[in-house]
Amino acid sequence: MKISMLFKTLLLTFGSFLIVNFINAQEPTVGLIYNSGNATEGYTLYTPEGNNTSVLINNCGELINEWQFNENPGLTCYILENGNILRAGQDSLQIRDWNNNVIWTYAMDDNNLPQHHDI
Repeated sequence: MKISMLFKTLLLTFGSFLIVNFINAQEPTVGLIYNSGNATEGYTLYTPEGNNTSVLINNCGELINEWQFNENPGLTCYILENGNILRAGQDSLQIRDWNNNVIWTYAMDDNNLPQHHDI
C-alpha cells in the first residue's frame, strides 16, 4: 500500500513538473511578441477591427491609453496636435480628449454621407 501511494505521489509530482515546463515553453500571445532594432521611437495608435476601442501603446507593448467608443471603427484614428483623438466610426466621426470625454461628434448616417475608411 505504501509503494502504491509513493508511486502516485511521484507520478503526480512529475506530471505537474511537465505541465509547468510545457506552459512556460509556450510563446507569448499577448503584448509585445517581437521587438526589432529597426523600430523607431514613438507610440502606436490602433483601432482593432470589430472592436469599439482605440489603443495607444509604446514600443514595449505597454498600454499608454485606451478610448471606448459606442460603435465599431471605420478603420481610422488619429491623435491630433492637442492630444485629442479623432476616430471614424461606422456611422459617425468623433473627437475625444485624453480622458475619453466626447468633444465633438458628427453623425454621417444622419446626413446621408457614407463613411469610407478614412476621414
